[in-house]
Order: sequence, then C-alpha cells, then structure tokens
Amino acid sequence: MRKSGLVFGLGVLLGCGQAYAQGTAANAARVPDRAPASVAAQHFIVAGHELRLLNDPGQCELEHKLADQRGPANRQTLGLQSPCYFLLWQHVPDKRNRGAAGGVPVGKRGEPEAWRFASAKNTIALLVVGDHDKSDPRYAWHAEHGYHCGTSLQGVLLIKNKLSLAGAFTNSGLHCVEVGTDQKMFWLAAHPQK
Repeated sequence: MRKSGLVFGLGVLLGCGQAYAQGTAANAARVPDRAPASVAAQHFIVAGHELRLLNDPGQCELEHKLADQRGPANRQTLGLQSPCYFLLWQHVPDKRNRGAAGGVPVGKRGEPEAWRFASAKNTIALLVVGDHDKSDPRYAWHAEHGYHCGTSLQGVLLIKNKLSLAGAFTNSGLHCVEVGTDQKMFWLAAHPQK
C-alpha cells in the first residue's frame, strides 16, 4: 500500500511539472510583440473625466479635469516612481456578471480598467502601476518580452465630478498592463480602511 501511494505521489508531481512547463510555454506563446499603442499615450476619458498620466523623472503625476471643462487641469503627484501606466482592459467582462466583489466594469478594451462599486457610493476605481524592481528576474523577463510592469499599484477614484487618490499598495507583487490584476485590488482601492 505504501509503495503504491509513493508511486502515485511521484506521478502527480511529475504530471504537475509537465503541466507547469506546458502552461509556461503556452503563456510565452501569447507574449505581445509590442505594447498596445494606448500604453504610450496615457490620455483617456473615463466616465466624463479626462485623465492624463505624466511620467516625470522619478515620479508620476496625474492631470484631471472634467471632459467638458475648459481651463487648466488639476495635477496631483502619485506615490509611485515612474514610469507609470494605467492597467488597461484586455477583455471587458459582461456588465451583468458582477462577480464576488460586486463591481460593474466601466469602459472598453484598450481603455483603463475601471470598476464601479455601488457599495462605495458608486465610486469608479482605476489602478496605476509603477515602482519597477529591475533586480527581480520576473520583471526582467516581462520587460524583455514587451510587458509594462511594476511592483506597486495606486488607486485613482472617480467620485461624481471629483478625483481622489487612494493609498499605494507597495510591493504587492508584479502587475503588468497587458495582464491586469484581480478585481479585489480595485475593491480595496475603492473601500479604504480607516
């Protein structure tokens, strides 16, 4: 009985190793040849808010004004080191399927990934990725293959006609524009802990 259990365990481990190798090869085959054009532009209109992400040396800044507003935009400094990028929709889920976090997707493919949360007074949450750890081998591999990644996220919250910044989630893993992140990170940004 022990011997068959050991053989079964080794078989499972070998099968998992092969599945991991096949999954890694499949993911490598889906690596983008280049970043989407909208990554470079970083200028979007989301739910009537005009947003422009600026990458100054060493820091990221966000310009905001209502899309129909004339005059200068309000500029705020993010708590992230440049370069910074909005996470972008690669595939927008069906708006009728709210998922576990209760968010409703806002926008379309190629625009900033945004979620509206009724539980946060209809706040629309977006995320900006920044803080690049070039010593991390995962970062180096992703950058070499055309991904735009960082190790920290910061929430941008659109509440009616105002914008506010959520605190940054520093060193929260590797987040890439071309991959996105879990809806729970948007929920956490829209529901700050007091």
